[in-house]
Amino acid sequence: NVRAALGWSLEAGEIELGLEIATAQGNFWYQRDYQAEGYRWLAQFLAAPDPGMDPMQRVDAQNGAGYLAFELANFEAAQTLLEKSLDLLEATPNSALLGTALVVLGQVQGSLGHSELARATLERALSLEHDDLYAQRRRGSALMALADVTSMHGDDARAQFLYAACAAIYREVGDANAVAYALRKWGWSALACDEVEHADRQQCAAAGYD
Repeated sequence: NVRAALGWSLEAGEIELGLEIATAQGNFWYQRDYQAEGYRWLAQFLAAPDPGMDPMQRVDAQNGAGYLAFELANFEAAQTLLEKSLDLLEATPNSALLGTALVVLGQVQGSLGHSELARATLERALSLEHDDLYAQRRRGSALMALADVTSMHGDDARAQFLYAACAAIYREVGDANAVAYALRKWGWSALACDEVEHADRQQCAAAGYD
């Protein structure tokens, strides 16, 4: 039982173990709609003193907690956690963890209305060299977030280009739901540019992935 293991780890002072378990459940917290519970567990373990913890384990947990805070619209908490990750990554570079932190931080900054800052953060994420399994998915997430910020800033012509690139990446990794989402957003940006026929084509293409 995951909750029992987390509770025991916290009571026994096994902070590193508890943090490892809570971080590993990231998809469970998100996909099962337990974002608030997952965030609470991660926040408790991150607040507990453990000077011997691997800095990269802390970064991974902070990234996870930051993402859950973002999903809960707790943008200030998310920003604090992700900026702490960036501070640690200055000393110990890790392109995968850095990419994750930058993508989510860019989304947070965009949600807070800091469009220019968000664009700079997301463009930095896209400039990184990645060689891990999830690199393309992170790139797709970064492009999607950058397209959203660009659209909110009123540049729907460029947003269309970014949504198209995002859809291509998600086709490559075989994520049909994400392809459909990118195509719909592409269509909305086309409509904002008064390109009605083009918008209809993208919406019809998106329907083909549902």
